[in-house]
Amino acid sequence: MHYISRRMNVVNATVVTSKQFRATMKNAVIVCAILLISGTQASFIGDSVTAIQEKIESGIDAAIKQVQEIVQSAQKKAQQIGEDLKVEAEAIAQRTYELIRQRLSEIDERIVNITSVAGVDVDECIKIGETLETPVLASISNMSSCVVEKLQLGSGYVESMVAVSNNVIETLNNLREEARNCSNEVDGVKGATKAILCANVAAAKATWATAKGVPSVTASVAKLSYLLGTLHITLPYCTAQRGFISLVRESDRVIAEVRSCVDRKIIESKPSPSSSASPLPELPPQL
Repeated sequence: MHYISRRMNVVNATVVTSKQFRATMKNAVIVCAILLISGTQASFIGDSVTAIQEKIESGIDAAIKQVQEIVQSAQKKAQQIGEDLKVEAEAIAQRTYELIRQRLSEIDERIVNITSVAGVDVDECIKIGETLETPVLASISNMSSCVVEKLQLGSGYVESMVAVSNNVIETLNNLREEARNCSNEVDGVKGATKAILCANVAAAKATWATAKGVPSVTASVAKLSYLLGTLHITLPYCTAQRGFISLVRESDRVIAEVRSCVDRKIIESKPSPSSSASPLPELPPQL
């Protein structure tokens, strides 16, 4: 009995980490084997199983607390990163819009200079310049989509982190209940063996759920940090490719059309050589 008591003291160690889970279950199996050999009375078997089950429940509770602490810390970091991401994205977007505004101002000035021709009707040419409004709006929309996509990506990381953490905690709560039910109706040594194995399975599942879930939570924070750290490169590139470059290309095309239109109007406004020549004198009729 002294040997059994000494082994039971080992089992009573608090389970917090995955390694401690495994250590606890190893001791539980040893206790089970000793009970089988010694033929201990049923009441003591029940007490022993209950003690083991309580320690496993305690370990799962500790795991839940640990996960909650990790999640709370991760969510706090994610919230701060999310705010920084939003601020940085808006700042980059504002700088891009300033570039667009500057480009449009330059385009307007060039079109005014091109169409400032005295004595020539260039209304048709001015209307060509006004067609640039559509690609300008498209460019702004495309560049805005870059910002929206980055923010949505960041929100997706946060949502994934919350979903995973909630799932881990829910799983651990269910496994705690499963471990509690393992000690129901323990009948003799055989029942004790089944109860210990049942609790062992619950503990193993809890270990796996924690080992699988916690890295996913921390990985989401890492992805958010990377997204923020690379935003000053990826967002300007996206806005340039989707909007600014196409705007420059389209504005150059429109300006060329306006210039061609003005040149044509100037030529059309000049009198033709036949209309400017003096008429020939009328010859008298021949007799």
